[in-house]
Amino acid sequence: HYQATVRQGETQSDLLAIFREILIALGDLSANMFKDWSSSLPSPHHVNVSLVVVVPRYSLLPYIARVNASLQEQLDRENISLVTLVHRETCGSGRQREGVENSSSVCVECPTGFYKSSADDSSCLSCGPYQNTSERGSRASTDCLCVPGFASNTSGDCVACGQGTFKQSLGSACSACPAGTYNSETSVTSLSQCQTCPLNSFSLPGSIQMEDCSCNAGYTSLAGQNCTACPLGTYKLVSGSQACTACEVGKYSEVSASATNTCIACAAGTFSASFRASACSQCPNDTSSLQGSGQCSCRPGFYTSSSSTNVSDCLPCGQGRYSEQLGSTFCVKCFAGKFHTLTNSSSPSDCVACPAGKYKSESDTECIACPANSTSSDASVSVYNCTCAAGYSRSDSQTCLPCPAGLFKSLAGNAPCLVCPEGTYNELVGSTFCTACAGSDVSSLLASTSVSNCSCKAGFELNGTACTACPPGTFKTTIGTDSCSPCANSSYSSQSSSTTCLSCPLHSTTLAEGATDCLCDVGYELSHGSCSPCIAGHFKEHVSNGACELCANGSFSNHSAASSCELCPADSFSSSSSIHGVSTCSQCPQHSVSDVGAGDLLECHCLAGYSFNGSDFSCRMCEAGKFKNNTGNEPCSPCPQGSFASAPGATTCRSCDPGLYQDADGASSCMECSNSSYMNASGAVSCLPCPDNMTSILDPRSCVCLKGFSPAGLSCLPCGIGTYKANVGDDECLLCPPGTYGDEVAAASCKSCKLHSQSPAGSTSAEVYTC
Repeated sequence: HYQATVRQGETQSDLLAIFREILIALGDLSANMFKDWSSSLPSPHHVNVSLVVVVPRYSLLPYIARVNASLQEQLDRENISLVTLVHRETCGSGRQREGVENSSSVCVECPTGFYKSSADDSSCLSCGPYQNTSERGSRASTDCLCVPGFASNTSGDCVACGQGTFKQSLGSACSACPAGTYNSETSVTSLSQCQTCPLNSFSLPGSIQMEDCSCNAGYTSLAGQNCTACPLGTYKLVSGSQACTACEVGKYSEVSASATNTCIACAAGTFSASFRASACSQCPNDTSSLQGSGQCSCRPGFYTSSSSTNVSDCLPCGQGRYSEQLGSTFCVKCFAGKFHTLTNSSSPSDCVACPAGKYKSESDTECIACPANSTSSDASVSVYNCTCAAGYSRSDSQTCLPCPAGLFKSLAGNAPCLVCPEGTYNELVGSTFCTACAGSDVSSLLASTSVSNCSCKAGFELNGTACTACPPGTFKTTIGTDSCSPCANSSYSSQSSSTTCLSCPLHSTTLAEGATDCLCDVGYELSHGSCSPCIAGHFKEHVSNGACELCANGSFSNHSAASSCELCPADSFSSSSSIHGVSTCSQCPQHSVSDVGAGDLLECHCLAGYSFNGSDFSCRMCEAGKFKNNTGNEPCSPCPQGSFASAPGATTCRSCDPGLYQDADGASSCMECSNSSYMNASGAVSCLPCPDNMTSILDPRSCVCLKGFSPAGLSCLPCGIGTYKANVGDDECLLCPPGTYGDEVAAASCKSCKLHSQSPAGSTSAEVYTC
């Protein structure tokens, strides 16, 4: 706190500048250190000035002495008397005065457990119950943290850590005692105060008593005793005081204190009949077991009665029987058609087939011989497998009887006797074959019993005493002496000795009875032995086996099997130059037409206004300046002189309008007559010159008088002096208006009088005026 007296002529800002320079130079401080500035006027000549400077950091206090010395020296030079120079520190946040508050006391840091947030001389405040600070000089209540063994609740108060928890450091939350420990006390300040569970037991995190400790997996406890290992033949998968689980019947375990299921199934041929087994026993003679069995049973090939419970009662299977299952109570017979002479058989593969000529059913105990005139194949299972010999067939009584005359049977079997086919006969009973009729042209009916039944066969007719083949186009379906018949319409026979006529194939027919071949219908041709439809662009108008023909020029067929071609419609054409024919007519080029049945592109004629282009066979629009007024393929003609065609595709030329002319052929526009010429007729090839003193600038169709000239008959005369004519045209000359004059002929305007003078209308000189 500085107090000084300055002269009336000095200002507070002068003193303030001195302070600012000194403090910034010595303390590397900023101007915001000035906290207060005041002044008073005690006398007419002096001003008392009071200045307070704040040093914000305790570490800057050593600068104060240097500040004071430099300030005094500067004030002396400025003739400013320093009345009072006082230094007194204000304690900041986290600090308080030591001892009794006076000018010589110093600031010290708040002790642990206290804090101060204000930057004044007040005392530090104590933290709440069960709270402390981590270091001296705390500046906020939030620096007060709960002490070990205590933690903050939702209201911000520090409360004791509960059972099963602890807290070792300042400010942290309570932690649960880890798994395998417990704690029954409160306000515990160390992990070491969590008690360890007894041997072979564990607890969940946060356990509060020893009773919370449970036996580990593989260990058990009975009636509150210590945890002991599960014995051989048992295991325990989970923690707790539960009893150990015993291995099932048929399993064993050689491991103690097992926390996993270590029970192993007894191997095949061994067993364990009780729970908690630590080993398996070997099965007695003639017995065996499957893997994991609790007892032994009769092995395959042996059996015991269903009422017996003693494995020593196992008996061997006899001849023709077997048992393939463990513990069988009976033996199985060999399948029908099989038998064996072994004992103790354990597989159906020991059963072998009954030999040929014998059979065995499910109910038979041995193989039995087949009846007379019959036999069987290997492994027959029934008397019905015994089949009659060749020449014999089975009756309803299962007796094999001989085939009668007209029938035969060439193979052994139970099939019935067969009738002798056509062309054969049989006169004997029990026959294995039939005798053929003599001659290739002779045959007989089915089941013939005598050679006298042989006659002309089908396809042959009796001719005198001999049988002859039916000629092509005829047929005969029966055996006998009947004559051959001609084939009906739409059928044919192409070979001799035909027994029937064939129907004509699809899309073919015959022209009469007795045909030897068929002909393709109209619209079809013979191709690879069958009638195929004429493809599009072809036709056939007659029934024959000839080829389809191409449609002629100017015609087409757009579908298959056509019997004729259609003419191309107008504005289209066709040409049969392609070997594939014409299935559709081509459209004439754009802007051309043709008559019905056009057979060539050149028969398409360009419309009026278009000419034929031979390079790409197109009709091109007549260019501007040319025309064509008819349909045809001739070129376009140029417009003659005096006419024009402004747009392409012209069918006529237009004559030049009056006032216009054209002196060249093939023009697309006309030219306007010059200002000194005119034309009052259409179709002109040149313009006429205007007479003297005239122009056609207003209308090229006629000439009118120039400015300064007026009409006089067929000519134009100049306006006299004192008159004028300002426009081009046939108007009369006018008198110069008052205030003007005209001193020249052929004038287009009048001249103004001198300033402040006047003249009458029609004045001819500047000298005629009135002021």
